[in-house]
Amino acid sequence: MFDVVVSRGAVVFGGVVPSRLVFGVWSRVTARVCSDDVVPVAVSVDGVFGGFEFKGGGLGFIDPGGCCDVVFYVKALERGVVPTSIRLRVLNPLFDREDVVEASAEFEVLEASPVKPSMEAVHGKRVREATVSHPVLGLPDTGSIYGIVLYGLSRPSVGDRVYRVVWRSVFTHGWSYSGGMKCIKLGCGGWGCSYLCRAGGFEVVLKLPIDYRGFIEEGGEVPSVPVRLLNRIKSMADTLMALDHPGIIRLLGYGVRVPVLVYEYADQGTLAYQLDHGWSPGVEDILVLGLQLADTLRYIHSRGLVHGDVKPSNIFLKDGRAKIGDFSSLTKLLSRTSRYSRLTTCTPGYCAPEQVYRDLKREAIRRGVENRVDVYQLGNVLLELLIGETVDGGEADEADLETILEPLENKVLANLIKEMLDPEPWNRPSMEEVEKTLYRIYKM
Repeated sequence: MFDVVVSRGAVVFGGVVPSRLVFGVWSRVTARVCSDDVVPVAVSVDGVFGGFEFKGGGLGFIDPGGCCDVVFYVKALERGVVPTSIRLRVLNPLFDREDVVEASAEFEVLEASPVKPSMEAVHGKRVREATVSHPVLGLPDTGSIYGIVLYGLSRPSVGDRVYRVVWRSVFTHGWSYSGGMKCIKLGCGGWGCSYLCRAGGFEVVLKLPIDYRGFIEEGGEVPSVPVRLLNRIKSMADTLMALDHPGIIRLLGYGVRVPVLVYEYADQGTLAYQLDHGWSPGVEDILVLGLQLADTLRYIHSRGLVHGDVKPSNIFLKDGRAKIGDFSSLTKLLSRTSRYSRLTTCTPGYCAPEQVYRDLKREAIRRGVENRVDVYQLGNVLLELLIGETVDGGEADEADLETILEPLENKVLANLIKEMLDPEPWNRPSMEEVEKTLYRIYKM
């Protein structure tokens, strides 16, 4: 245990999980941190020293007297029992104070098994085979996939109009912050507006329906929300907040009385932004991106959920890694609170056929394959990255996929995308099968 005085309270470091790592492989580690401060604090892991390479991670928020788990990524460079020092950055937004403290930890680093193939980053850019696989035969380890960094990405510029917002912890559930924030509008879409808000060193994104932008921009009264609808929003938000995967944009909290969502900030914007601003990924980059997205969607499906709107503007990039956000089930509920929402059932160009034809949707539900909508949409994203085209679900029966995919030299990849874009969802592969095939192609 580690105890240090920070501002007017103390932070207690409660150790790391897992404490056993594999040599030379990127691993996802969780640090337990508690605080007995009288105000909320934000905590991040800022460095790991002594025999480890460090990639950074997320931001944790601690209520007064509470605890949180902070995720970060490390690669062990030494074998055996390796002591290390973990640097924590503690932000006290209320008093606008930042403290940097160090805690001691110890990892047992094991030699990698030579039997099971996976992947690891080499010199931070390209990937070679590593030695730890997912428990499901043929799948790569999630930590290894997210040890791969995509390069050549730019950081979007934000606007210069600053809104000064006074926030109270009672406004939101899950994200407890009280004090002043400076917010900049990132933009408005079909159902709402997004704001990058900063205070005391942390960054979060607030998303709320268009009708409610005055809550940020003017600080005035906001329209009321029917209790039943607000309860449905809260229920879905609770479900999404429980998801734990490095490929999901973290939902940190949601509004108690106002339909606002609090997300982690993706510092490299969306895939749509990167493509619009000149990023031209090669086939290897596209395979890495596809693997990260497929692994994330497989996890989402394993929790009984469907994303329903996989497209470049809902694929976010942070620290060179792909993350999925804006689940359609939640955004559709939020759009119902706004008179000005232009949200449609699906996004033209990326719709799956069952999102266009009701009889096909009913049959997909009857057969238990409603999550294959995400397979179709991911197939469209890969097709767009490789060829620059998509096949909308309303045109799937008429599309000549053989001709569309003819420019692809890798026929295994072409065949996978063809199967993913099958008009009948029960004929498409599962997301697990998609990930296995992408991994096999990547290793060729």
